[in-house]
Amino acid sequence: MAGLCYAAFMERRASARKYMKTLMTATGNVHHAPHKTPLGYRIESPLGNIVVCAEHDALTGVFFTGQKHFPALSIADASGAEASQEPYVISQAREELDAFFAGELRVFTVPYQAIAGTPFQRQVWQELARIPYGERVSYGDIARRLNLPVGAARAIGSANGRNPISIIVPCHRVIASSGALTGYAGGLDRKDALLRLETRQMQLMGRLPGNFVQSEQFSLQL
Repeated sequence: MAGLCYAAFMERRASARKYMKTLMTATGNVHHAPHKTPLGYRIESPLGNIVVCAEHDALTGVFFTGQKHFPALSIADASGAEASQEPYVISQAREELDAFFAGELRVFTVPYQAIAGTPFQRQVWQELARIPYGERVSYGDIARRLNLPVGAARAIGSANGRNPISIIVPCHRVIASSGALTGYAGGLDRKDALLRLETRQMQLMGRLPGNFVQSEQFSLQL
C-alpha cells in the first residue's frame, strides 16, 4: 500500500513539473513591446534650451539641454507633426516657464509627477517643492525639516542634483550653509541667474531692501 501511495505521489510531482515547464516556456514566448524612448519637447529660455517630457497628463521631466543626468530622450521636431500635436500639459509648461522667466509667475500650477528616484530622493524632492519663491535654504535646513541629522546634508545634496523637474521643483533655491552656491545639474551660472531673477522680482515687490541686488542692470542672458 505504501508503495502504491509513493508511486502516485511521484506521478503527481512529475505531472506538476511538466505543467510548470510548459507554463514557463509559454510565458517566455510572449511578445513584449520594445521599450520606447520618451519624447521630449524643446522650450527656448533666456538660459538656454529646456527639454520637457510628460506622461499621463503630468510633467515627468524638465531639463536644461546638456545638463548633468540628462536622460535619453527623442526630441520632437519643431516643424513636424509631433510638435504640432504636443500634449496640453506641455503647452501649459511652455506658457508657465515663459511667464516665470518674464518675472510674471511665481507659483507653477502645471501638474507634475516624478516617476523615478529612490524613496529618499522623492522625500527630498517633495521638500524642495515647499520652498517659496525668492527664498533660499541650506542643505542642513532640508535635513532638519526631514528630521535627519545635519550630517545627511551631503546625501541631500546628491538627491537635489538628481531632481528631474528643474525650476518647477526649485532645487536652485538650496545653497550651502555659508551662503555659497554649490552644485547644480544645470550649471552654477544658471543657478545664480535663477536666484537673481527671483531676488529681483522680490525687490520690485518691496519684499527685499533695495540694495539686495547689487547691479542695476539685470539680465538673465548667460
